[in-house]
Amino acid sequence: MNDDQEYYVVTNIHKFSTVMRREALKVLYEEITDEEIDKYITVKQCSSILKKLSLKIDGKLYLDEDIYLNILKEISSQIHQSALSKLASEDIIECAWDDDSQQMVFWVKNNM
Repeated sequence: MNDDQEYYVVTNIHKFSTVMRREALKVLYEEITDEEIDKYITVKQCSSILKKLSLKIDGKLYLDEDIYLNILKEISSQIHQSALSKLASEDIIECAWDDDSQQMVFWVKNNM
């Protein structure tokens, strides 16, 4: 760890993950239940992201501002991917792989 960088210790992984996923979903919803959130990302998935991206020292998880933002971005990305998949499965949008850009592309169906 860098001595002049401020770090924070995560003391409750479950609670931190619950708060992080709620914050990430505020972009899409102002009010949402935990059951509805689970359709996009679970607390367990958020905990896995937290564990993957944080610093681990002596069995503790440490975050600085950059790590926190990376965790929030990763959780947000998974939520957006889940939302797009949900819309595609409900036949609201369509998607396909674009060989030129090497990524999935999405569009609203013509009859919408």
